[in-house]
Amino acid sequence: MEYLLKRMPSAVATVLVASFLSFCLLYFAPGDAAYIIITQKLDEPDYEAIEHFILKNRLDLPVLEGYILWLSMVFLHFDFGNSLRTGEEVLQEFLVRFPATLTLALSALLFAVFLGITLGMLSALKSGTFWDSIARAVTSAGISIPEFWLGMLLILLFSLKLGILPSFGYGSVEHLIMPTLVLGFHLSSRIARVTRESMLDVMEKNYILAARARGYTERRVIFIHAFRNALIPVATLAGMDLGHLLGGAVIVESIFAWPGVGKFMVDSLFARDFPVVSGFIMIFTFFFVSINLLVDLLYMRINPKIRVTWHARE
Repeated sequence: MEYLLKRMPSAVATVLVASFLSFCLLYFAPGDAAYIIITQKLDEPDYEAIEHFILKNRLDLPVLEGYILWLSMVFLHFDFGNSLRTGEEVLQEFLVRFPATLTLALSALLFAVFLGITLGMLSALKSGTFWDSIARAVTSAGISIPEFWLGMLLILLFSLKLGILPSFGYGSVEHLIMPTLVLGFHLSSRIARVTRESMLDVMEKNYILAARARGYTERRVIFIHAFRNALIPVATLAGMDLGHLLGGAVIVESIFAWPGVGKFMVDSLFARDFPVVSGFIMIFTFFFVSINLLVDLLYMRINPKIRVTWHARE
């Protein structure tokens, strides 16, 4: 609890800075938001329609005044405003699409952690062998292959050629398989590399030699003494990856027509939909900061020495 209280001011500052920068960047971006949005609704908008839209949505306010007004609504009423495009509440737009993004993010992360740790452990324990070469080749491919190319390749193979998986949509396990593979394969490669390097480093520590000298079995040495300490950098990477995934895997959502928040936010960005972009970024920043705090707490759970070191610094 003490640690969380110490980190809270910096976490709040991060959320505020991120929301302010996103608000300012959109405000000063080229293009007239009112004209862009009205044009999508009316083929030939007149001056009166544009002026009414500006006054109704308070787009005539200076940037700082507009941000303070929007921020006060967020903190006092938990109201992120209404989308300039759809007219719906920003929070409602987020809640409608977030379950799809969360489902995809968690499934991709679980797949990536399982495959990445498996490949990393295999590569570290069989270092210098044929199995090490295979594992490293797979991880290199996962990092090098672009997600959009892999997605189209999977659609070509499993949807068009074999006809066993749907190429787009949302609502069943079959729809989830290919987007999960595309996202998870790239992440698993990074996790595998970190796991391999961490395991190789831990296996050379003195406490590993001491455990072997006590006559412990190699399986106990690896999974009880080495693996637990090697998990610390893996937990860091997994936590950061989850934060990024919750921001919306825009490419994957676009390829597979996945109705998540990423594609909606990008469309809102091009349309200069200030409330949606600022609100979504603030929510995602809050998620990212919260996940980082949870990862730090997980550090202390995995390795009590970190907790002792932190208290010593205090």
